[in-house]
Amino acid sequence: KRVADMKETIRALNERISSLQSSLPSSSRRDQASSSLDQRSAIEQFFERYTKERTKEDWRFWLMARLFK
Repeated sequence: KRVADMKETIRALNERISSLQSSLPSSSRRDQASSSLDQRSAIEQFFERYTKERTKEDWRFWLMARLFK
């Protein structure tokens, strides 16, 4: 009897897992993490370019950019 109850519990849990997995979004977290890293890298590159350009106009901008970072 106990074995049958355990098997029934396992079956119910497997059904619940399948149901939950089917409701997950299609993209994985790994894809989201890599796109987040790509976005962060792009922002950092933009900030570096912007800092270089503004520093040519006023050297104090470089100092403020370093403090900001």
